[in-house]
Amino acid sequence: MAAAARRVVVDVRMLGDGGIGTYLNEVVPRVIGLRPNWHFTLLGDPDALTAASWMRRDVRRTNISIVPATSHIYTIAEQLELLWRSPRDADLFWAPHYNVPLLANVPLVVTIHDVCHLALPEAMGSWPRRMYARHVYGVIRRRARGLLFDSEFSRAEMSRLVGESAAPAAVAPLAADAWLGLQHNGDRPMGDPYLLYVGNAKRHKNVPALLEAFRRVADRVPHRLVLLGRHTGLRADPAIADA
Repeated sequence: MAAAARRVVVDVRMLGDGGIGTYLNEVVPRVIGLRPNWHFTLLGDPDALTAASWMRRDVRRTNISIVPATSHIYTIAEQLELLWRSPRDADLFWAPHYNVPLLANVPLVVTIHDVCHLALPEAMGSWPRRMYARHVYGVIRRRARGLLFDSEFSRAEMSRLVGESAAPAAVAPLAADAWLGLQHNGDRPMGDPYLLYVGNAKRHKNVPALLEAFRRVADRVPHRLVLLGRHTGLRADPAIADA
């Protein structure tokens, strides 16, 4: 039996980001494809959305609407924009991050990738930001109709640091992209064996610990350590720049 029609709002403003952007680009089109009788309102940058490869493939879909929303996350402007831009008749608001709409009266489904802003409060910087994160996670615990986690660890950390939620929760580990299973032609960007780190240099990634661990074994392994990420971000960390 087909699922009942629903009107779903999805916050895709972070479409161009690294981790959450990849999540949105991979998961959102698949959900849209699985529910052709649902209508999806995508809140985000129209230019970024129309440039996305999956939107070019699905541009003829009649169950997609794009509503401009470009406010920065963790801001008052964000909360006002999410309130104004979300359709009043929506059945569900899907937030891919913990920055949920606090003012909109709509059922919430929230993806929790991690709770590092609570587990590592120094990552948030000033105490108002830390208080904001704690408040919003508390709202999620009380109001969310459904929670999605990337791992059992994140689910346990949410329970430990925020408390148990009555909302149904599901753990859906992130899958590797299909291209990782393809055989390559044997060309290598570097001749020597190497260990590869892919990511940014945010504090909770703990890249300095990776550097220290590699330093301890470097004389025993025939490998180089290669960091792949935004050059400015990697160089901004003194522990990395001086390595």
